[in-house]
Amino acid sequence: LVAGKDIFSVHKQIREDERVSLIDNKPALAVYVFKKDFSNILEIDSGVSRVLEKWDDLFSYRYVYNQTEGFKDLLRQLEIGVAAAVLCIFIIVLMFYRKFSIAFLIIVTIPLCYTGTLLFLKLFSRSLNIMTLAGIIVGTGACVDNTVIMLESVRENLRTKTIGDALGHSMAAVNKPVLSATLTTVIVFIPLFYIDRSKVSLYADFALSVSVMLVMSYFISIYFIPAFVKSFFSKSRIFEYTAQTNKGLRNLPLFIVKRVMARPIFAFGAFLLITGGFFYFFAALQYEDVSPLKENRFDFFYEFDPGYSTAYKKEVIVEIGNYVAGLDGLVALKNHPATLVSKLEGNRASFFLKFHPGQKNIKPDVLRAKEHLSNLRRDDGFVYFQEGAESGVKSFTLFFFGDDLEKLDEFVDSISSGFSGFFGVRQVLKGYKPGQPEIRLNVDTEKMFYNGLNVSDVIRFLRYLFYYPVIMKYYDGENVFDVRGKIALDSVGKDEILSIMVPMTAMSSGPAGLPGPKYIRLGEFTSLSFSESRGTIARKNGKRYISVDIMYEGVSEDVIINRTRDFLKKVKFERDFYYELDEKILERRKSRSRLLFTIFVALFLVYVVLGIILKSFRKPFIIILTVPSIFAGSFLFLFAAGYGRSVPAHIALIMLTGLSVNSVVLLLEEVLLFQKRGTRRALLIGYRRKMRLMLITVLTTSFSMVPVFFLATSTYFFKILTGVIFCGLFSSLLLSLWIFPALYRFFKTEKVE
Repeated sequence: LVAGKDIFSVHKQIREDERVSLIDNKPALAVYVFKKDFSNILEIDSGVSRVLEKWDDLFSYRYVYNQTEGFKDLLRQLEIGVAAAVLCIFIIVLMFYRKFSIAFLIIVTIPLCYTGTLLFLKLFSRSLNIMTLAGIIVGTGACVDNTVIMLESVRENLRTKTIGDALGHSMAAVNKPVLSATLTTVIVFIPLFYIDRSKVSLYADFALSVSVMLVMSYFISIYFIPAFVKSFFSKSRIFEYTAQTNKGLRNLPLFIVKRVMARPIFAFGAFLLITGGFFYFFAALQYEDVSPLKENRFDFFYEFDPGYSTAYKKEVIVEIGNYVAGLDGLVALKNHPATLVSKLEGNRASFFLKFHPGQKNIKPDVLRAKEHLSNLRRDDGFVYFQEGAESGVKSFTLFFFGDDLEKLDEFVDSISSGFSGFFGVRQVLKGYKPGQPEIRLNVDTEKMFYNGLNVSDVIRFLRYLFYYPVIMKYYDGENVFDVRGKIALDSVGKDEILSIMVPMTAMSSGPAGLPGPKYIRLGEFTSLSFSESRGTIARKNGKRYISVDIMYEGVSEDVIINRTRDFLKKVKFERDFYYELDEKILERRKSRSRLLFTIFVALFLVYVVLGIILKSFRKPFIIILTVPSIFAGSFLFLFAAGYGRSVPAHIALIMLTGLSVNSVVLLLEEVLLFQKRGTRRALLIGYRRKMRLMLITVLTTSFSMVPVFFLATSTYFFKILTGVIFCGLFSSLLLSLWIFPALYRFFKTEKVE
């Protein structure tokens, strides 16, 4: 047996951790909690808080990002928006009816619809989340429309009938148009489930809440409102002040009918030109992803050159944190409550500046921060600075396949320069690293000990010596000095490397107590050999590939992808070389196509429902032709506000497909009643009798969106949703009223209905 101490020595040391987390430049242990799909975020937050409370005595903790905060903040905004929407509706109906009792009767419909909707959601185990609340908000204005239609019919019949007969006649007369309005609005949500199966639950909550609201309003308007009017109102006083509001609306239909009927072909052609143009521009808008909950944050990261120690990289990210916190001119940024989270994983240092919910007007400060941060380049050892996805820089990935990886690498390098020349491209990153030259150092610890060298200090020095730039502090027994080293393997030889002088840091004297040198040649205790590291190899379905990430901004995804495809068509590929586009990009492009396709499916469903209810397939055709008018207001809003096409914009358009036909259905039914008096006279009577009703329904539905548009500041989702509905309803009302006389003249069928 041989004692271990005779053949080896033991050193206890701690290996540097390659992963570091800092919160506001203080070391922290990061814990990520991800929720499952369809789970309640409030319950999860409550459960996590209960667990953490048990450990309060042992450690301190803080939430860096908690989705519940944004959720609660948005819920508060939407709750205030609901109350403000009800107030807006009350003011509008009071302005038209000029009687508090009638306005109160209409407003009572809203809490009744709310109660029925919440009970339905509870019965089918659906939670009250952001999307269900969004559906309730959107349905708030629409649910009073049926009540207004019933009351307007009662008002017209009370001129010649008793209150009982007027109510009975109104129930029979409005049943068909109210049912049509309800079903056409509900049925358009069916295509939403075709957009993206992964988001079915998101759309289902919105569609269910809106649908239940409208169905509840149908039954309330047909059965509850007549009973309430008969019990609490008398014929002589129910609409005594209403007639005064009609005088200002009587000249408008005269003007429309005379101008349009004089030149119906011109009016129809102009309508097609206008709506077709707006649809084209709408489809050409850049698509953007908008989420109901969007974080208020700014992401960026750096890549270090290979070889830096974890300690050095940790010092650098701390300095960057201090640099961000102390940027000159960012006074507003300092005043915003925010948290800077820094993470180090290998050679990547990731940062995100997370602003607390409710912070506003941070964009100018963030832009200035980006300008400063982009100046930190290779001088500090970084390969590049890059912004995260939230900053507006987007990317897509190309996969190039081939058997000969070396030739494929050369091929990808040759075409990458072509990608860099595209307008809007900021960076082209290649996801392949070929083998690199390496130096293998074999240290003789016995010689190190003989020369008075500390093993760990020398190994650390040698590790840093071959990386650039490297700065180390060394004490030689008298002074502290910097040691810098740079070795280019293609320009130095073995003898030059072995001649490098190593500082003697462990002992100030040599063997036997003799004064020792401050430096010693590397070759005195080390031998070396040259080799080459292995390159990274990636495979997909067994095929080797090299990925290329193209980072771009200021240009749409469709434009940059089409340019890339056109460019690659002109490139000559080797026989076994080919490329593929990232599957996520392809799926996203398909989803965008589906969003537009669902609008046409919704139109078809509306046509079928109207055909069944109206017992005609010609009259619904007149109604459907007025629907494209919604694109005029929608495009103008998105263009003026600087938004692109998105999921909330398409959801709003799908709902507008159902809402926009309601006014035209009411007008068509009224015109057909007086067709025996002639087309011109029937149109004039229909306009004069229904213009007031159409205006009330559009105003109540559209202005109920205004509070949410201004109050929901935590995300653009509800701004886009409510803004598109608001502008689309008004453009639909104006353009459909303009084109309806021309369409009716071309497609009129029955003389007497």
